[in-house]
Amino acid sequence: MDIFNKVLSIDCENHYALMDKGLVFLEIGRYAEALDLFNKCLINGLDNYSLWFFKAHALTSLKKYDEALDSLNKSLELEPNNADILYNKGYILEKLKRYQKSLEYYDKSLKINHNDIDTLEGRKRVLKEIKNNY
Repeated sequence: MDIFNKVLSIDCENHYALMDKGLVFLEIGRYAEALDLFNKCLINGLDNYSLWFFKAHALTSLKKYDEALDSLNKSLELEPNNADILYNKGYILEKLKRYQKSLEYYDKSLKINHNDIDTLEGRKRVLKEIKNNY
């Protein structure tokens, strides 16, 4: 963490130091602080799919699913065929109980990453919910 603070003391708007520090906070469960840093990056003009993806991860961990979905949509605009982003969109839609749409995104992810265990399990959960609710 000291290295990020040192870089930021020299250049407080260094996108990569802000983003990497945010990733450390994300990894240690300090989601609100990670989110603040990701937002600073966006305000300062960094706009890449990874940043939007990491922001969505922080928001998901804070159970802010609608905002996380917005961030994933931005990430998908920049990287439409990324299996991880598609999986995470399916996961958030599942959390929002939008099961049909969730299934659609799990299936899109599986077209790219055919044997991903998390996606297969998510798809199985969603199919069970659809079966139980219809």
